[in-house]
Amino acid sequence: MINKYSEVCEKGPGRVTVGFTEAKRIAMAQIDLREFEEKDRDFAYELIMIIAEVYSLPPTCSVKIDGEKLSAGTVGEVYSSLGSDHLKMCIENFRGVNYEIKHRKSYFRTALYNSLFEFESYCANAAGRYGLK
Repeated sequence: MINKYSEVCEKGPGRVTVGFTEAKRIAMAQIDLREFEEKDRDFAYELIMIIAEVYSLPPTCSVKIDGEKLSAGTVGEVYSSLGSDHLKMCIENFRGVNYEIKHRKSYFRTALYNSLFEFESYCANAAGRYGLK
């Protein structure tokens, strides 16, 4: 659902390359829900739906990531590199937030995008926290 707070695409030139159903199939093939604990599967599915939404947009659309407008093509390329571990990191970080997130979809769109760039340091920090090396 697109509203004034979670607007994904501003109208512009470009064509949708795949429909949402196909985009969802691609995202589901990319992220295996069986890799998640039962309690996290609905959450992971929500994130997969956000990924699929971006995949179904024309590449020239603008997608807001942390308030910045990026092309759907760029965001889709980043999302295509995500795996289950990235989504698990987003879920864990969300659970650790101690403030109200008013625009959940926008938050997750940005969290998914940033997870690709933050994952390595996240793993290093987690290893240190648990005494692993």
